[in-house]
Amino acid sequence: MPQEDPANPVPLPDSTPPGTSLAIGDSMLVRNATGVLEESEAWSIIRYTVTGIERGDDAYLQGIDDAEAYQGGGSVWYVRGRVEVVALFGRAIDGVVGGTIAGIQSDGQGAAGVFAVGAEAPGCSGNFMVTAAQVGTAEDTCTVALALPGTEVVGAYFYGDGTVPNGGSSTDPYWVDPIVWRA
Repeated sequence: MPQEDPANPVPLPDSTPPGTSLAIGDSMLVRNATGVLEESEAWSIIRYTVTGIERGDDAYLQGIDDAEAYQGGGSVWYVRGRVEVVALFGRAIDGVVGGTIAGIQSDGQGAAGVFAVGAEAPGCSGNFMVTAAQVGTAEDTCTVALALPGTEVVGAYFYGDGTVPNGGSSTDPYWVDPIVWRA
């Protein structure tokens, strides 16, 4: 087991089970691999809270690679929330933790998003991550969700495995049965 941060709570809190349904404003807890390290090297317990979903600036669509998919009514939405580092283990102390929250379209499909540090839109950071992680660090954050024409963003989900390429799959239990927030 990786070295434990002395500031970790005792006992450690339980993770929210995959498939849990939450209301906007509710929090979940999850154990994550940290940064690009294997979980055997470093992991964290993170509290995620989705605090709101609001319409963003559609001008953002003009600067994306697949802008044609959103022509004729596509829209930009901001999924706002809070990320808190509850516990850290291993080499990731002061590293990057978090991520893997996206919007849900009104047709039930996941909204495309922007999941990289520095890929922000005006008024939205572009991620659900903490970049200088220490136990107790909490940051208000936002991720961009892109809704296809004829849909809007009505919820958000935590899907666990942020390493899966587009169209791929994972055996991560949160990928198979994500945690969902709805208004």
